[in-house]
Amino acid sequence: MSSWRERNERAVLALRAEPWAARLVASVNRRGIRWEEEDFLFELRYAHDLVRAGLRVEYESPTGMGNSSVDFKIAADVPWLVELVRLRESAAVKAATVFEKLPSGLIVETLNLSSHAGVVDPARAEATPQHELLRVTQKLGDKVFDGKKPIKFPKPDGSAFHMILMDMRGFEGMGFPDRDDCRQIVGGPRMVSPSMFVAYHPVTGEPIHGVWDPDNSSTAARLLRERVHVIGFVHEQKYCDDEIRDATVIFLNPEFFGPSDKTTYPLRAAPESLPARGKNSLWGAG
Repeated sequence: MSSWRERNERAVLALRAEPWAARLVASVNRRGIRWEEEDFLFELRYAHDLVRAGLRVEYESPTGMGNSSVDFKIAADVPWLVELVRLRESAAVKAATVFEKLPSGLIVETLNLSSHAGVVDPARAEATPQHELLRVTQKLGDKVFDGKKPIKFPKPDGSAFHMILMDMRGFEGMGFPDRDDCRQIVGGPRMVSPSMFVAYHPVTGEPIHGVWDPDNSSTAARLLRERVHVIGFVHEQKYCDDEIRDATVIFLNPEFFGPSDKTTYPLRAAPESLPARGKNSLWGAG
């Protein structure tokens, strides 16, 4: 098993030989390998996995959407535009974490998330599993909509696949989202079975609608349906080489993919297809 620091140090050494990664390496040298820079270091480790796979890459690639860019453009027969996002541990989750020192000196950490936390204590209204799902949908939406206009990903025209990869280590304070969490985040309550596991909005009482769910009427969800082909989730544990590649679970947008379609994502992972709808073509074009 590799340590977090060793993994990042290996990544820096490997990327020094890659001209496209010069800005990335310079930023690491300037900021240092510190946990406070983990948002940025997640990019570093992903870049290392790309290098280990022998891929040709452009870092911070402009997409023609104003001044915005995506983190990586991966060369392929059809290139991939990949944007990374990290879900940090929320303040509500931190407040719901209790540390207890046992007589033996052992410190036990307990996370008290509850669906009814706000009923018991209004100050803990956001310390619920439902709020954690809502945080993920918001983070995904922030990658396509800045509150005023679309960003990052243009309308698909066949020139590239569009992907968002989310680091889920901060989910519920410990990572490890189960597949039903991920299915509801992308596809909504129809994707969760049995229905007893569907998460409901803590305020409205309605099922939480995923970002590709047609019942999600938000602008960000509409843009995610129209512009993002693939969403991936990853939770690192061992910090070993190729872990991001091996641990990623990806979902295919049913606006573009049918149930039998495959993906050419260069860091290959087995996809989970949602039921097809819409034009059922790779590009959603005419």
